[in-house]
Amino acid sequence: MVAFIGMTMGLTVLFMDSPPLPHSSTTFWWYSIGEVLLLLLTIAQSWRTLNAWARSFLIQRRDRRLPLAVSPSSSSATPTVAVAMAVYNGEKFLVEQIQSILNQSHPHLHLYIRDDGSSDASRDLLRRLQERHPERITLIEDGESQLGVIGNFQRVLTFIKEWGKESYICLADQDDVWFTDKVATTLARLQITELWKGAASPVLVHSNLCVVDANLGVMDPSFWYCQHLDPGKDDLRELCLQNMVTGCTVMMNKALLEKALPIPSAALMQDWWLALVAFCFWHNSVHAPTHCDVSTVRENRYVGGKIQLWGMLFA
Repeated sequence: MVAFIGMTMGLTVLFMDSPPLPHSSTTFWWYSIGEVLLLLLTIAQSWRTLNAWARSFLIQRRDRRLPLAVSPSSSSATPTVAVAMAVYNGEKFLVEQIQSILNQSHPHLHLYIRDDGSSDASRDLLRRLQERHPERITLIEDGESQLGVIGNFQRVLTFIKEWGKESYICLADQDDVWFTDKVATTLARLQITELWKGAASPVLVHSNLCVVDANLGVMDPSFWYCQHLDPGKDDLRELCLQNMVTGCTVMMNKALLEKALPIPSAALMQDWWLALVAFCFWHNSVHAPTHCDVSTVRENRYVGGKIQLWGMLFA
């Protein structure tokens, strides 16, 4: 802000101190046009900076009114969280990922899994895991296959909406490994947002994540940084052009799930659609502010929304 004000003052002094040119000279007109263009560019940039500063100020002012933590008295019982996982040929990573979900510091969660007709041993592996943890894992078997990633997730989410008793829902990919406090950290942020927005308001919370290789060696501690994503950009126009939400970090409340289903066939990715629906309801898409690297993602993961949009624009 100070830089732009200084630029404006400097340009003003420059124009005032510049020697006058003959009014009849063609150079004078070009010089005047240049002055006007520079002034307009400076005003436009200053306006953008002021607008961004004002928006940041309002968000900080709002957040200062929120409680720093969810009061234990605000809920009579610790909420149970549903975890929706869509599987297809994920045999290699499933045991590690499911174990990380079951080992969460937030103990009250239930895992809903659906296999989309894998050609490897994923389905048999899931059946064995479900038999080992029948009270914590539900395997959805509807006899259909090859629905695709969006169709697979939609079946799981629809099952949770119709049969699940949980108030909060996480999305899980088959080849991640969750940090132990992922659910607890995201749930705390979501409940704080509900205290501000109201429990009946659709809310989505997402976070940053850590990029790792197949052996969980850290390649980049920030997915946002390596993908040049700015989660603070909460303008609907920007969200329509680029998805800022990574599905495997998403937690939503039941109110959003009821609004977002069914996912339209034109949706590029389920996480993008959920973010758009949440944003349309009073900007209720929130990113976890600190210590948000609560998930991991394997190298060379296909990030569908970003790639598909550019492919459609330039195909």
